[in-house]
Amino acid sequence: MFDTLNLDYAATRFAYVAVALMVLMMFRWVANAISPHDDDKEICQHNNNALSLQRASLYGALFLGMAGSFFRNPADSFGQDLLVFMQDSAFVALALLVGMYVIDAFILRHVPNKQQLMQNNLAVGVAEAGAYLGFGAVLAGSFAGDGGGIASALVFSAIGLALMGVTYWVYEHLTPHTVERELLDGNVACAIETGSLLLSIGVVMGFSIAGPFQGWAEDLLSFGVYWALGTTLFFLFRWLFDVVALPHVDAGTALSRTNRSTEGATHHWQTAVSIQLAGATTAMALLVGVVI
Repeated sequence: MFDTLNLDYAATRFAYVAVALMVLMMFRWVANAISPHDDDKEICQHNNNALSLQRASLYGALFLGMAGSFFRNPADSFGQDLLVFMQDSAFVALALLVGMYVIDAFILRHVPNKQQLMQNNLAVGVAEAGAYLGFGAVLAGSFAGDGGGIASALVFSAIGLALMGVTYWVYEHLTPHTVERELLDGNVACAIETGSLLLSIGVVMGFSIAGPFQGWAEDLLSFGVYWALGTTLFFLFRWLFDVVALPHVDAGTALSRTNRSTEGATHHWQTAVSIQLAGATTAMALLVGVVI
């Protein structure tokens, strides 16, 4: 009896893994088909790290979004659960393909993303990676729980993507440097902070909508409130971390290439500062998400 139960459990888990891998391969095929370049050749033969990072983050966001389906309330049978997982996974893949266009066209709108990725601009790859993973967290939260289904996932993922754009706009206007110019200049330090911002906001929004569907008015209000809370806490925590953990560093100035004094040493110093800030703010977002 014990062995039979173990075999049945293993078989059901294998079915989910098989569906996930099938969706991944289809997603990869579509992404390659709509790309104006041979991405596989660019990555494997030309060692394009920026494009490779972008693709890796897309795959991570895909699996992150699909994982939210496992937090739905179980159906009456394994077959129904598997069908729901297939439906959710297809939606996540489609949403990410649309999200790629929205992020390129509206969030990082002044950055020719595809061109910069082909030129192996790692800064653009890092910023896009944060955006995609943040959107994956929103997709995961939109499925976790029960009652909303595809309709709520569509609404909350669209609003979440729009709010990520608003957050980026606020960040662009509050920083002492022009973010998109820094990305075009290949400033990885600035890109790490930008990506961590978009990831952190996505994590907070994902946690805020996870759980049972309480009704459109209540859930939309909660979503908006926690987006505002997450955005405010990000900038507040960034300022506090700058003051407490980096008292001898002006992080805003350090993250701008235009303020460097020597090309080599300062570039590594900028990156070290941004990694600390990114790690701290992402951890803060996870804590806020768990608390709410």
